[in-house]
Parts: sequence; C-alpha cells; structure tokens
Amino acid sequence: MQSKVKLLALMLLAASPAMAQKTAADAKPGEVTVRGKVGNLNAPRQLWIYMGDEKWDTVPVKNGEFEYRKKTLLPAYGAIMVKYSPYYPGVKGPGFFSDMSLASVFFENGTMTVNTAVDTLKTGVQIQGSSLNAKHNEFWNKEGALVRDQKKLAAEFNNASVEQLQSEAYLQEYERKNEVILQRWDSLVLAEVKKYPDSYHTVMAFYGYMRQRKPDSTAAIAIADQFGELYKERMRSSVRNQPAEATAKIPVAPVGSVAPDFVQDNMEGKPVKLSDLRSKYILIDFWASWCGPCRKVNPDLVKLYQQFKGPKFEILGVSLDQDADKWKAAVEKDQLTWLHVSDLKGWKNEVAQQYDIRAIPQNLLLDPSGKVVARNLKIDELEDQLSNLLK
Repeated sequence: MQSKVKLLALMLLAASPAMAQKTAADAKPGEVTVRGKVGNLNAPRQLWIYMGDEKWDTVPVKNGEFEYRKKTLLPAYGAIMVKYSPYYPGVKGPGFFSDMSLASVFFENGTMTVNTAVDTLKTGVQIQGSSLNAKHNEFWNKEGALVRDQKKLAAEFNNASVEQLQSEAYLQEYERKNEVILQRWDSLVLAEVKKYPDSYHTVMAFYGYMRQRKPDSTAAIAIADQFGELYKERMRSSVRNQPAEATAKIPVAPVGSVAPDFVQDNMEGKPVKLSDLRSKYILIDFWASWCGPCRKVNPDLVKLYQQFKGPKFEILGVSLDQDADKWKAAVEKDQLTWLHVSDLKGWKNEVAQQYDIRAIPQNLLLDPSGKVVARNLKIDELEDQLSNLLK
C-alpha cells in the first residue's frame, strides 16, 4: 500500500527558487512504469518516488526490487529517494529530507528502469527508458567539470590566510578566476540550448544555471533567447521580469516593522533567541564561509565592531554554511568575535528562508525594541547610522 506526503517541490529540485515548471510545456496525460533494483534494500528502509505533482509516494521494496506505476502528465521532473531512517507523516522522528540519498529523474511515458548495485542513489545509478535522462546526463558530465573547478577554487579561498583575505589583489584574482568559470558555464549552457532548443532537460539545466548567474545578466538573457517557441517566452520572462518582481515585492521585515523572532543554535549547540538580545541595536548579518563578497567585507566589519561593541550594540551572524568545521574556521580566521548561529542547512537555513534571503551578504539593523532601522547597509553607511544612534 502506498502512503503519500505532500511537500513543496522546491525542497527537492536543485533549480532556481523561481522555478515552478515541474512538467514539460508539452506534457500530456500518460502512464509511466518504473521498476528496478536498488542494492538489497529492505524495510525498515524506504523507497520514495516523486514526479511533477508535489506528492511523494512510498513504494514497496523487497531485496532491492520494486515496481511503481503512475498516471500523470508526462514528461515530468522528479526524483527517487532512499530513506535510511523511515519517515511516517505525522509521527515524530527524523525529518523527511534527513538521512537519505536521492537521484533526480526525468519521467517519460512508457517503462523505465532504475538500477544500482548498492543501497544508495548517490552514485552508480543506471536509468534506462528515458531520452531526457540520457541527454541530461551527457550535459551533467560536462557541467560536473565546472562544479569541480568551482569547488577547488572555493577550497583555495577557504584556506587563504588572513593577509590574503585582506589583500585587494588576492580578492580581485579570486573574483577573476570565478568569473572565468562562470563564462565557461555560459558557453556550455548556450551550446546545449542551441542544440536542444525545445527540450525539457535544457529548461531544467537553465534553471540550475540561473543559480550561478544573476537572472538579468547579459549572458542569461542571451541564452533565454535561444530557446524554441515551446519555452522561449517563459524563459525570457524568467530572466527579464524577475528583477522587477523582486524590486516590487514587499520584503520580509521591511524598515519600520518588528523583525520576526527566531531561535538558532550557536557554535556550542546552544540556542540563541533574537528577542533575548533586545535592549541593544542588533545587526543581523547573513553570510557564509564560502561567500567571497562576505569574506571581503569582514575585515572592515571587524574594525566597526571594535569601535561600537558594548552594552548598546551587538552583531548576530547567521551563516548559510553546511560544514561546521569550515564555518568555525572562517570565524576564527577572520577574527569575528560577535555572536554566531547556523543550522548548517546552506540555502535552506531556516532563518534565511524566514527572512527570504536569496543572496548574500545581506544585513538588517534593528533598534532595541526589535524594529528594523535599515537594511543592507554598506560599512560606511552602517558606521554613520551607529554614530548617530549611539550618541
């Protein structure tokens, strides 16, 4: 018997937050059968499948073998997930996306097979019966080289000395190298869209690419123009309208409002509650160890903190890191002696989502009553504000 749980697809899909395209533009009612073998998977471990409609289904599995059939709009994008700690809706226990492995899949009409020799979907997954998956995997193999280069560059940055991080020449060279990688990404995605202008897999590749590039960048607009008639207007809208929509949208915690309260653990695993810090001016600083612009401004923020810290002012850093060691190492290396919290969920950080943070660095300055005084202040603007407020 299948049980179902409805969750936002955005928690699954490694694509733009603006993405709402979970089925192809030319999707039609159809039926897909998915069968295969995932190692020797057995209960209490679970197999879950999602496709297109924001519902996850549990699939019976014995000795790794399973079969699942569904009538829905196809082609659709989704995933197959192994849960190592069983999840039961409404029952207290591990979160749905904790302790799992997952493979993204394009589902198409007909019969598909999914096979892997081990009880995980992280590597070695063989998917047959879907031309979209074949095209996507070919593209991903090329994109993977760029991801590896980007991770290597990020690792070098994380290991940089304090002197390097304070060097304008070093930071400019880091930004130059990162831009070279992004330009290679531009060329790769542009070539793929030109080759397959009406393919659903290029739509998903483009949304993933948009996480690397600003939506209104010249490169993103040029790529959107290469889509065929099936997707062109939608892709053009996604790159050209998004900045205007973002500007028109009322932000979470606008100036003059009381900032939403939150609780998150510090580096020692102890909870820090925002409202407990009232009676001081508080700068909430959203950042991460891997964020070049964040690290670039840290030396100036340290100087400002030394100037104003005390009974009337404090900084609360909210990190979008996933690796605790890298987070702590960056705090120590940059000499960030203020308060720090993180849930180590990266972009899914609950406070960042609560405040609708989609880019970093960002900050909010709160008064002693918790009201937002200003947002996204540069260092000189922050210094002026504090000089006036803390007279």
